[in-house]
Amino acid sequence: MMVYLSVYMIKAMFVVFVGIGIKICQYDPIPEQDFFMEDLRFLLSLSLFVVFILRPVIKCIHESPSGYLAPFFSLASPTFIVASICHTCITVAMLVVYLADLQPWELMLLQACLCIASACSTFVEDYARYHYLHHGHHRHGHHGHDHGKAGPGGGTEVASVTVTTTSETAAEA
Repeated sequence: MMVYLSVYMIKAMFVVFVGIGIKICQYDPIPEQDFFMEDLRFLLSLSLFVVFILRPVIKCIHESPSGYLAPFFSLASPTFIVASICHTCITVAMLVVYLADLQPWELMLLQACLCIASACSTFVEDYARYHYLHHGHHRHGHHGHDHGKAGPGGGTEVASVTVTTTSETAAEA
């Protein structure tokens, strides 16, 4: 719990830094002097990178790394794998974009486009993960549990398997 809160606080701090970077960009969208432009681009780009790279980290801490990344490492969900790789590439692009010599308004426009692309890849990733957990290989017993999906007896499928096994053992005795 403490690790989760610590990572979440770091993310919150960088969200504030994103806001500061945006405010500075809005203050002078087409500056006459660009002596601080590289610092501004780096502040905004690094802050966005940290905010977006911590999303899957927080999900792993919250749900467990093996549970969150199961569709990736089992190779059972190509959609999840592609969306995860796209999300990572987009997030790295958010950081690398600071190297381009852009005006503040161009930087904000480009970063906004990358944020929208990241949101789309996150949506696809979450959809593919949901589909994997509720309709894919995971549900049919390859991992031993079904995350609370109600089974025929009203309990979880794991519980109904345990009940069936227990009742069969009692019937045999």
